[in-house]
Amino acid sequence: MENQNEQSEWETNLEQPIKENRELQEADRNEENNDNNVRKPTFQTPKTIEAEQKIHADPWDTDAWVTLFMEAQNQPIEVARSTYKLFLSQFPTAGRYWKLYIEHEWKQGNEEVVEDTFQKALLTCHHIDLWKTYTDYIRSRKSRTEATEAYEFALKHLGLDIQINHLWNDYIVFIQEWEPRNAQEENTKRDQLRSAYQRALQTPMYNLDNFWKEYENFENSLNRTLAKGLLSEYQPLYSAARAEFRARKNRREGLLLNVLACPPSPKMEEQVRLWRKYIEGEKSNPHKLETEELHKRVVAAYEQAIICLYRYPDLWLEIYFYHVQRRDLDTAKEYLYRGIQACPECAMLYFCLADLEESMKNFSIVESLYEELLKLSPSSLVYIQYMQFLRRVKGIDASRKLFLRARKEISDYHLYIAAAELEYYRNKNLDAALNIFELGLKSFPQVLDFALEFIAFLWMLGDETNLQALFERLLLEYPVEDSPVIWDKYCQFAQSFFGLEKRREIEMRRLEAIGGGEKFLLESALSYYSFRDVNGWTSSDLLYIGDSLNSRQSIHTVSSLEPKSTKSTTKRNRTSIDSKRTESNFSSHWGGNSGSLLESLQALMNMFPFASDIIPDVNYVLNLVVCTPDNVQGIPNIQNEKSRGEKRKNTSDWSKGMNPNSLSPPHRMNGMSTEEEEVEENAPTYNVPSDNQRLPTRDIFRVRQAQRQAKST
Repeated sequence: MENQNEQSEWETNLEQPIKENRELQEADRNEENNDNNVRKPTFQTPKTIEAEQKIHADPWDTDAWVTLFMEAQNQPIEVARSTYKLFLSQFPTAGRYWKLYIEHEWKQGNEEVVEDTFQKALLTCHHIDLWKTYTDYIRSRKSRTEATEAYEFALKHLGLDIQINHLWNDYIVFIQEWEPRNAQEENTKRDQLRSAYQRALQTPMYNLDNFWKEYENFENSLNRTLAKGLLSEYQPLYSAARAEFRARKNRREGLLLNVLACPPSPKMEEQVRLWRKYIEGEKSNPHKLETEELHKRVVAAYEQAIICLYRYPDLWLEIYFYHVQRRDLDTAKEYLYRGIQACPECAMLYFCLADLEESMKNFSIVESLYEELLKLSPSSLVYIQYMQFLRRVKGIDASRKLFLRARKEISDYHLYIAAAELEYYRNKNLDAALNIFELGLKSFPQVLDFALEFIAFLWMLGDETNLQALFERLLLEYPVEDSPVIWDKYCQFAQSFFGLEKRREIEMRRLEAIGGGEKFLLESALSYYSFRDVNGWTSSDLLYIGDSLNSRQSIHTVSSLEPKSTKSTTKRNRTSIDSKRTESNFSSHWGGNSGSLLESLQALMNMFPFASDIIPDVNYVLNLVVCTPDNVQGIPNIQNEKSRGEKRKNTSDWSKGMNPNSLSPPHRMNGMSTEEEEVEENAPTYNVPSDNQRLPTRDIFRVRQAQRQAKST
């Protein structure tokens, strides 16, 4: 192909990344800001007036924006241009609207404006309609060589879109229309056409069957003998592309490809889910592609998602980390710059970019990024990250100066905590850290969270004297509603640092100040006579205490501290206090009664054999779990079952023929023989402890084994 390996000046300009030209980026941003300041178009109609009012109330009212744009289509380009720019600064990935704007300029013969607009739009928006307009424009205005390069450029960037068939068709028609002047050009045309067909046939896209038929006719018209070999070579590739196209088309089911990109909102949740599913489907490599081919498809999927989710910071971060994982830092950086343009107030994008630039020793760029972010969205977090960067790169003095500046501009106690920790951990300066904490106490005299951070810091240091003085000071200065938290911390401190008499003295002071009675003393004792997940209580003791304290504390029993017992006793008591720790989780996630669920699980655990070498039937256990009633008091009985209504009878035969004093297996095998029923009736029973009653139950796994033995004999 002519000059295939050489980039035209036009293509080079298009591919010039924004990240390489900070001045251009700033100029574009300023232009967009100027456009955004002009919220009224230069013309007015009844529809535009109504649309303006809606946009004023909601800047992301897409229907109002579309009304404004379509009204501009009826105006002269000089009048409509400002409205177009206003719309496209708000929705820069709206490919169809870029196309309409460019066509309006094109009709008026404004070629310079058209080319400038293409240069802004193409690498921002990977939309077929826009790129097809671009190739049509180059084909009509430029030389054949430049048109060829334009098609190749478009196929390079959008070649994996399943709608790329439109561009391939135009490209092939463009080659076919060439009229060679000599034999050499005739050969060149033939080779170009063959190459285009062969590449198109390997692309998963619409209308592949038509391309295959055209290719068959093309080869057969030249040389049937040669055609037979070529067609047999490319037929498997064509079939694979067809299969991949069908799969990709199914994965894209439900995706709306022309949605105007707005910030995250509930109405887009379903589209976000579908895009995530589509991208993960591409990453899973269902077609077993080579690494580079798979990478191209993943990038193409991300670019398509950007069209609709342009204002979603987490999408840009995901793309960034995808490229970081591949160690392609230059591409990762380019996406971060694009992400910052899309979501300029997202601090996370700036932080990632600052770290990346720092790793590349671009320290001046990092400083400019932090300063830019402080102008857009000043916050304590930005100052904290900035301080840490300056400490790494410029040293102690630079980070301290920034802290002094931040104190004047931001009133947030987190700044003081971060500065103090920086002094202690990085500068090894304990006195400076303590001074900053003291300064914070003066600046935030009744902010409990800051006081707790100061307590934690002194606790970490083991500074008993200053810590006790701080507790006494806080109890005097802080409001009464904060005192329970401070007193609890003070009591914990006494347990760790003081002797028995001093500890009891502080506990008594706490009781006098805020009350609590024996419940508090019980909690205190439970805490004091434990160590991490080890305590000296038995399971039954803990169950009682847990009920008394309303499960306020999470306790884990270590079996070695329980009294020695037989295997059966141990297994009866193995309903762990951990079950209580998960009560709230069951209740909040599934909306059920957590108490009844725990009782059901206790009953289920007690049904397991106490000492047996028999391996339970997994499916049988699962059926048992599924059929466990939602509300069981100890062991289910026939009255509980009747209260469940007919619905339970339709879904389980748990209650069929149930003896009120026994618990039958929840899933009786159909066609059970008389001998098997006799074995079941004679099965041994065990007394099971219950809060309300003691009912016999059966060793169900021995029943199952007996049934199998009976069958085998």
